[in-house]
Amino acid sequence: MEIRLFLEKIKELSGSNTILNFGKISYRRDEIMDSKADIQELKNLGWQPKYSVEQGIKQILENYKVIKE
Repeated sequence: MEIRLFLEKIKELSGSNTILNFGKISYRRDEIMDSKADIQELKNLGWQPKYSVEQGIKQILENYKVIKE
């Protein structure tokens, strides 16, 4: 999942009125543009995620009592 989509989902689920100014600051010369986690080795060991990204975000927000009703 792209960081942008992840942050937009958090904003949506939390009901935040934060303005996300993506692209407002120019990219730096040494900034990583394409970072991905490969969890295949974990899966090869038998690990599987218990929650989807959205379920995980909701659980965190519920724990902090900021989820949008």
